[in-house]
Amino acid sequence: MREKANIFKEKVEKLQENSILSISNWWGLKNPGNAGIIITKDKRIYFYTLYLRQTPFLEQNHIPLESMSDGYTLSCQDYDKIALFIDQEIKNKSYEFRPVHDSGNSVSGFYKDKYFRYENCYDSNTGESLYDKVQKLIKSFDIDR
Repeated sequence: MREKANIFKEKVEKLQENSILSISNWWGLKNPGNAGIIITKDKRIYFYTLYLRQTPFLEQNHIPLESMSDGYTLSCQDYDKIALFIDQEIKNKSYEFRPVHDSGNSVSGFYKDKYFRYENCYDSNTGESLYDKVQKLIKSFDIDR
């Protein structure tokens, strides 16, 4: 079972290496795991979830330990929104790290050949979470799921 989880993690890491923008979150407690959304440079968006161990809740509700979408194609317009978002909301803003216990989130990607990563970060001016801003952007996309 560990080997299967490692293969899944490798698949996620490979997609992240080709990402323009990626968000992920992790949590502990009863059903520990992580989930995320990866947008790759080839205009594809992937949604994934990975639980760290089988629990009665997951088993009773037939929730798989790992899942990933096949990847949806983004329109050129939505993809352009990402570049604009990175220029306006990531490159030109100041964020502060706020430690969190038992959970966390990150925003990362490769943009113009530079890697960026922000963990548990909030806009220094508005106090809004960078992770929440990216989620709002992604929800605005016209994705046929």
